Amino acid sequence: MPALTRHLYLALLVALLFTGICWLFANAAYVPDYGDTTEYLGLAKTLHVDQCRTVFYPAVLKMCGIFQAGSASPTTTWIYLLQCIAAAISSAILASALLKVFADPGQSPRVRAAIISITAALVSTSPLVAHFSVPIMTDSLAT
Repeated sequence: MPALTRHLYLALLVALLFTGICWLFANAAYVPDYGDTTEYLGLAKTLHVDQCRTVFYPAVLKMCGIFQAGSASPTTTWIYLLQCIAAAISSAILASALLKVFADPGQSPRVRAAIISITAALVSTSPLVAHFSVPIMTDSLAT
């Protein structure tokens, strides 16, 4: 592959990662208000189980400190971080499985690890994937 092409790919990769990371930081305080969000926030306060939902996700929200003392709005830093890590891990597992099927068998472990890491970073910082990785819903944690 010519050097110019490699440099263009690298520049595109850096631009995509930068865009995704900027999007995540710009929207870190935003809590998308889907239908289940308010119900999960309410269940996280009381940990009472209802007919439709188990206690696991509300307990995870509570352990992640979704409600700080004296704060009216939820603190989403730890739950967003946990859900983004889950998305990155699932993306790495997908990339690993795809590499087993499509990659050159003689590829070095370092190259495989780099491809898996870059793929996981690109997928998990994509604004569309990140948007659906951070809402307060069980679907976000169950990537």
